[in-house]
Amino acid sequence: MRLGGRSSDAVTLQSVLVRSGRRLPNNRYGSTYPVRANDEIAAIPMIETREALANLDEIMSVPGVDAVYIGPADLSIALGLPPGMDHEAAVFNDALEAVVDACHRHGVVPAVHANPSIAAKRYAQGFRMITVGYKIFAAKTALRGDGKAARAAIADAT
Repeated sequence: MRLGGRSSDAVTLQSVLVRSGRRLPNNRYGSTYPVRANDEIAAIPMIETREALANLDEIMSVPGVDAVYIGPADLSIALGLPPGMDHEAAVFNDALEAVVDACHRHGVVPAVHANPSIAAKRYAQGFRMITVGYKIFAAKTALRGDGKAARAAIADAT
């Protein structure tokens, strides 16, 4: 089995270090990091293509895979749908169900990107890791709030 173009040992840090000859900076992670890294890093392949859907059991059988993650917009495109977080189309919902079912068979955590309005739906579908935002949106929200506060402070001062 090859995962992401690498053999199945690619999901461990030690295999990456040995294969590439790279060394991690000790001052950033500590000198014991290579020994403990595999206990702290999650291996989470993304399921976003028809090929991945056709190979769910093979992907989830790779030793070290902790979860699989669906980006619904990319999966939508791969399934011939417009990009989006949710669809009524059976092909989309069948794909989500297939991923969750395969995760249960293999003891892998099903993960998906969502927004707050569909997070409960994804949880009810069996997803147990649900991300509900992007950094850029959080930054925009914070900047809007800061701008509003600054304008209010200026208005109060004048």
